[in-house]
Order: sequence, then C-alpha cells, then structure tokens
Amino acid sequence: MRTRAMSKLLSTIAMAAFLVTGASAAYAGVTFSSVAFDSAPSPGEVMVVDFDHPIAAGYSMTWSGAGLYQGPLVSGIAAPPAGDSSKYLSVLTGGLATLTTPGTMNSMSVYLGSIDSYNTIIFKGQNGFSQSFTGTQLDPLANGDQFAGATNRRYEFTFNPADLINQVMFSSSGNSFEFDNIAVNDPVAAPEPLTLSLFAMGVAGLAGLRRRKTVAA
Repeated sequence: MRTRAMSKLLSTIAMAAFLVTGASAAYAGVTFSSVAFDSAPSPGEVMVVDFDHPIAAGYSMTWSGAGLYQGPLVSGIAAPPAGDSSKYLSVLTGGLATLTTPGTMNSMSVYLGSIDSYNTIIFKGQNGFSQSFTGTQLDPLANGDQFAGATNRRYEFTFNPADLINQVMFSSSGNSFEFDNIAVNDPVAAPEPLTLSLFAMGVAGLAGLRRRKTVAA
C-alpha cells in the first residue's frame, strides 16, 4: 500500500520527467509538446485567435456553454491562465468551443490554463480523422492549479499531413477549460497575423485622413 507521502513523491517524479523531456508525446497522427506559458508560438505559426481582436480572416470560432472572461478569478466558473491579463475563453461543464480553419494545418499551438483532468481537446480531419486528448494525457498532474507552471502551458500540436486537420474542439465535463492565444501553421490558407491586420487597418485609416485633409485644403 502506498502512503500519501510516497504517492506524492511518485507524482512529483513523473511530472519532473514529463517536463525534462519537453512534455512531448505522440498519438496516432498527432505529436504534442509543451513550453512555458509565456513562450512565443513556434516559427512559422501566426496568431489567429486571441479573443481581444477580430479573428483572422477565413477562420471561425464558435462556442456554447462557454464565455469570455478577463480579470480576477470567478470562483467555480473561470480562472485566468497564469500571467494572462487579456480576455480568454472558459468552457463550462458540458460546453463546447470549435475552431474551424479555411485550410489544413501543419501545426497549432494554444495556451491552456489551469489544466484539469476533465478537459478534452479534439482534432478533426477532412478524411474522417479524429484524435482526442484528455487533460491527464496532456499533463500527468492536471489538477487545475491556476498558478503552477506545470498546469499553465503553451501546447504545440504537430499533425501528420495525411490527416488534413481543419477543426479543433475544446470541451469539458467540469468547470472549466480555460485557454487563449491560438496560433497555427497553415500553408494552404496562409492566414494574416492579427498584428499585421491591425497595422494594415491603422495605415488605411491614416491614408483616408490624409486624403480628407488634402480635399479640404
């Protein structure tokens, strides 16, 4: 029989090994790894959803039984991912959020906050491919700790090109599944980064203002 102290020690050792190896694993056509929550997306990926700006052109994000939150903890409902002061999505019990892409992805990364064992992420492909991961598969602890680096991570998912992944679903059987800042590598759609979109909008606005001043003169 394991003592409580021994169980805690074994859990700690397992988590340490998980992080030392880069938290990587492979299931069917999907490989994943994780890095610190404040790490940038992988080279070649661009941000398509951050919940603070319009979603990238061609992409859609729908949800039910979920909501946007920002700021302090909403007890039992939503906990902001560690270090995240911006808007994030919280999927509640029985809720579902779905990202649909205009093309197929080579990879996708997302910041998952306070991961719980009852959180689930599902990848769908055009050829009928489907692969799901529970919170425990992603993180051996998955205890919902909203402050620990082990349960607040940026996850990188890499896809087999044959699986044609074009949809990602986030669901939870308990409160809650919080996430933010989705970036993708999608060579078919070649999405425009949110930052460039905002920059372009600003430049267009300045140009229009300059034209109006010229006409007035």
